[in-house]
Amino acid sequence: MKVIKVKVYYTQDAQGTHYGGGYPPEWDAQRIGFIVYCQKDRDQKGTFQWVLATVPDDLYQKMIKNKERCFPVTKEEAIELGNKFRPKREVITDQYRIMKILLKKTRGEKLTPQEEKAIDPDHPERGVNRTKSVEEIWKEQGVTW
Repeated sequence: MKVIKVKVYYTQDAQGTHYGGGYPPEWDAQRIGFIVYCQKDRDQKGTFQWVLATVPDDLYQKMIKNKERCFPVTKEEAIELGNKFRPKREVITDQYRIMKILLKKTRGEKLTPQEEKAIDPDHPERGVNRTKSVEEIWKEQGVTW
């Protein structure tokens, strides 16, 4: 697996953002893995968004031939962009459970050890969890640089 930097053109109107036809012809959505949408920019062809995409090695070799839309990216650049546009953050993974915990805390009731784990974002217990960094995701996907 490799990470490739791609220009994806889009249009915007009252109904929203439309990427239809904006992906390079080599883009094979069925084979694209993890995607990070990065900064937006403009060139003579229109408005586009830089995208970091995880692709299998053979698709990378095919895409990289499109020198106008697909670009190699270093590990350092990919991690910098990935962390900027998809930082680690805390997310609620079990809203019902968190509401029950908040109610208990409001009443001054003691939380169980499981409930304490549920509000620890670094513990895998469902409740509040921390997302993985782009580097962790790419490592799990077997990305090579």
